[in-house]
Amino acid sequence: MKSIILSKYRSDLVVTETESRKIDKNEIRIKTAYAGLSFTDRIIQQGLYKYQRQQMPLPYVPGFEASGTVTEVGKNVTEFEVGDKVIVLQRSGCLSSEIISKPVNVIKLLPNVDMAWAASLPVNFFTAAHALENIVKIFPKSDILVTSAAGGVGGMLTQLGSKEHNVTCLVGNETKKEYVRKLGASEVYTYDKFFRSDSVYDVIFVSSGKDLNKYQSRLKKNGKMILYGFHSLVPRGLKSLFGVVSNYLKLSSVKPFNLVYENKTVSGFNIIHLTPDSNEFHSVKKTFLELLEIDSLPKNHKITEYDLINVNQALEELAAGATEGKIVIKF
Repeated sequence: MKSIILSKYRSDLVVTETESRKIDKNEIRIKTAYAGLSFTDRIIQQGLYKYQRQQMPLPYVPGFEASGTVTEVGKNVTEFEVGDKVIVLQRSGCLSSEIISKPVNVIKLLPNVDMAWAASLPVNFFTAAHALENIVKIFPKSDILVTSAAGGVGGMLTQLGSKEHNVTCLVGNETKKEYVRKLGASEVYTYDKFFRSDSVYDVIFVSSGKDLNKYQSRLKKNGKMILYGFHSLVPRGLKSLFGVVSNYLKLSSVKPFNLVYENKTVSGFNIIHLTPDSNEFHSVKKTFLELLEIDSLPKNHKITEYDLINVNQALEELAAGATEGKIVIKF
């Protein structure tokens, strides 16, 4: 089988022939159709997560999400059978033509599902739904600000959030504004124009370590700011290293007295720790299954396909913010 191997941090991923292994009685074997790419994969490539250095020594196969077809089930597995179309969400191993997983990490799909679309859902949906449902109380018809709204998670936050909230979005340039409006945004700003406005919000979702003080100042009393990423602190190459260092030195420090006085909340989370041993994982999975049953999972985001051999190009364009929506790798 073909697997995408990370052998050295801050280096290219390599497509390699690897050996398959036997599954145990509690596992499922899946033939991969598509694997999704997210900014978390870029962070993994850079070696910036403590957990990966502690628990996943190099070389290893990255990849959090995929769609595919079940080809073998362990004798104790009753929820799935050979031929089922499924998606997978797990900490690693999805950037491979064959995935071995536990049933709790797998969701059965309808037989006629679009497999590229299916692979675009797990990381973005679980991240966005967790942010909207589990972190803080968000009241109906709240005024919400979503940063990086043309990206994968930002676009999913816009699609899910606009169902019952007023969603304002920030994008990097004018060309992305129409796309984000189609996702459900009621208003769209570029960053430069936004910071010249004086709008305030009940909830702000931030995907970067940059400008946190400015965002915090845009919270209403009782407002909440949720951080789910730090893409401004991930180097895109040697030329950007000084900018990364500069952004790091400019990171805001939370002043607890101000938060208490103004009844404001600042929270952060990482999809890596949204694992099946948490109540939050099962809460989001329940929401996913409910929407799947009534065919109401988000479908308006763009999906860009790359061939397996072009995975490094895909990661570079993802890191550069050159794409809209979700990137998937075709196996």
